[in-house]
Amino acid sequence: MKATDLAFTVYPVRDTKKAQEFYSGALGLRETANWNNKWIEFEVGPGTLAVTDAFPQLTPGAKGAMVALEVEDLPGCIRELEAKGVKLVMPQFDTPVCSGCTVADSDGNQVMLHQRKK
Repeated sequence: MKATDLAFTVYPVRDTKKAQEFYSGALGLRETANWNNKWIEFEVGPGTLAVTDAFPQLTPGAKGAMVALEVEDLPGCIRELEAKGVKLVMPQFDTPVCSGCTVADSDGNQVMLHQRKK
């Protein structure tokens, strides 16, 4: 077997409508598919982020996985999100190769905003 790509990343959520509002509204991701408000997909570059309440074996919340979204202007993204009432759960950090911060959706799933340094 040889994996050729990452098909999608899925986050379990308790309320897909609240998740949809966060990922479409606050983060500005483009919704690409919605199956009866039980599985909603968002375009992230060549990848897909899916949110769902259809898998009872998965637990929503901050102790699960984390997705990192690459952004072009991290300080601008932070200002925009704070203006929308989104709070940082991890403040901006800087390393020699990147900068980032973390926000959380309505279930506490963490989303890192990441900017590579050139």
